Amino acid sequence: MNTIEHYDNLIDKNNDPVRDPEILKQHMDKWDFWQYTAENENATYACINFGDASVPKEIADRAICIDEDIRKVIYDLQ
Repeated sequence: MNTIEHYDNLIDKNNDPVRDPEILKQHMDKWDFWQYTAENENATYACINFGDASVPKEIADRAICIDEDIRKVIYDLQ
């Protein structure tokens, strides 16, 4: 299965983080990628998030933010 098929499959199954169980959301909230990026000068933060692709100014020079649906981004990359 290629990347596009993978994401198409997730979308078709309504596998969206908004629908994740609360326990999973709590687990994922523990991952502070902004802080990890700030603390590691070699890190780059990447975000694809339709409607809210934002980043703190402290790491803006080492961030790639795309305000778009990930399905479209993957299609466009191929």
